[in-house]
Amino acid sequence: MKQTRPKIIFAKRLLDIVLSSFILIITLPFSATALFLIKIVQILDGGLFHPLFYKETRMSHGVPFTLYKFNIFKHRMILEAKARGEFIHTKYFEKNGGVTVVGWVLKQIYMDELPQFFNVLKGDLSIVGPRPVNLEVYQNLMDNGHFAKNQVRAGITGRYQSMKNLTETTKITDRDMDQEYADYYHHHNWYQVLWFDLTIMFQTVAVIFKARGI
Repeated sequence: MKQTRPKIIFAKRLLDIVLSSFILIITLPFSATALFLIKIVQILDGGLFHPLFYKETRMSHGVPFTLYKFNIFKHRMILEAKARGEFIHTKYFEKNGGVTVVGWVLKQIYMDELPQFFNVLKGDLSIVGPRPVNLEVYQNLMDNGHFAKNQVRAGITGRYQSMKNLTETTKITDRDMDQEYADYYHHHNWYQVLWFDLTIMFQTVAVIFKARGI
């Protein structure tokens, strides 16, 4: 159930705009280098005109939007999946040899997600929130009574992603932590939510610097 909380909405939006603008500016040289290397790999694979960015319809706060990320996937495997009429699951490609060498490196340091800061500027995403999922996964969650992703705007990172080391050694699931964040968002003051968001951001940076992916 969506709730209108003007102070929190304004505070999170302001923080999102300021931080995402800053991040996009300071990472511009890195983004240019990443795009250059992605295109080199595509050319070597015979894909001169393959797209530099991968896009997919995801859900955020119950609303579909187009999510962007660097194109880290092997074009051939995506075409094969589409030819079979399969729903595209990027996690499957990531675990089954569908990621290029450059893509694997970007994935390990979470930089394949960098273009999503444009989604933040557009208002599709927040920096912190439950990770957006595709239409199939979203519908499955709704059908099984997991409504956290419908209660707050999706994020580039979230509670679950920021605590990867802990979640790998416990039975805590992303659904549990998504609901924890949604509950916190709806039951705390705006400054408490912002502090919680900043804590999650710092924890996420710590995970990134360990180069283990998220």
